[in-house]
Formats: sequence, structure tokens, C-alpha cells
Amino acid sequence: MNINLVRPIMPHLTTPKPGALAEFLAGFIFVAVIAFVSFLLGRYVSRKFKTDKKKSILIFIAVSVIVGIGLFCFFGLSAEAIKGIIFCHILLTASISDLKTRECDDWLSVMILIASFIGTDVKTIPLRLLSGVVILILILIPALLTKGHMIGGADIKIATCSAVMLGLTKSIIALIAGLAISIIVNFIKLKDTDKGFPLLPYFALTFIPAFFI
Repeated sequence: MNINLVRPIMPHLTTPKPGALAEFLAGFIFVAVIAFVSFLLGRYVSRKFKTDKKKSILIFIAVSVIVGIGLFCFFGLSAEAIKGIIFCHILLTASISDLKTRECDDWLSVMILIASFIGTDVKTIPLRLLSGVVILILILIPALLTKGHMIGGADIKIATCSAVMLGLTKSIIALIAGLAISIIVNFIKLKDTDKGFPLLPYFALTFIPAFFI
């Protein structure tokens, strides 16, 4: 065999470059930390809302790790990635709270609002706040039409603060998608959407992916 033909190929078969290895390690540590925090949050939620401990921990870890990998692939080890996983954890907690109690603590909305300013350019803050106002107005319309049976105060607060996190376009897409999916699923399941149903799990289902748009 001609050695000269083999040599150009050999560099591609050697060990990864130091930069690539460091990036892999950073991603691994990032996801590992997410898994550990998710484990703790799963335990906390199971105690607070009297849910199945193993199931709560599994849901938190599985969803958070998948989202964490996506965040690292999209944004790297950055403030945006950290903001995204905080957003994910808060929405998961709010979803379980809504499913179990049909309520959601105000501090969860406040946490979303605070997290939305992590790594945010100061110049974009007025537009983000305006997005929250627009979504507040939009979601108040169906809330008033249904007399609060379909959309409650917690839903309004979470959606409004999430709009500050995501911006107007992403929020409108996520809000419409979340409302549409919730109505379709619960119409099939309950045959009567006037009875009301937990809405925050559907917001989590659409608002978390919207973060990546």
C-alpha cells in the first residue's frame, strides 16, 4: 500500500482537538448539573403536591435533560441556555401545581419575570415589557368571554411573564398553539370544555419549544 495515500487520512482519525474536547466536557457538566437540580426539584414537587415521588423525579429529569441538551446545542454554555433551563423548570413546577391543585403560586410568575432579564440587552427591555402587555390583553379576552372557567389568574400571570421572556412573536405563536391543543385534547377527553381544565401543562408544552425559535 502507498503510505503517502494513507498519511493525509490519518490526522482525521486521531484524538479530537482540545477545543472540541473542552466543549464536550462543558456540555456534559451542564447536562449533569441540570439532571441533579431536576432530581432535587422532582423531590420537592412530590412532597409539596403529594405526587408519586419516582414519577415526578423521572419527569423532571427526562424533560429537563432533553431541553438542556437542546439549549447547549443551540446556545452553548451561555446566559441564554441558563435562562432557558430556569424557564423550563418553572413551567414544569407550575404545570404539576395546576394539575394537582388548579392553582399556581405567584412566586413562579415572578421568577419567570426575573429570569427573563438574565443576559438581556437593556435596550430590548421596553419591547419585552410591551410584549407582556400585549399578551395580557390578548389572553384577557378569552378569559372574560369564558368568565374565568377556562383561563384563570395563574394562567394569565404565567402567560404574561412568559411573554416578557420570549418576546411578542414567539409568545403569540406559543399562546395560540397552547390554547388550541388544550381545547382539542380536553374536548375529546371531557366533551365539555366549559367545566374548565388545567391549562398550564399545555402552556409548558408550547412555551418551552418557543424558546428555541
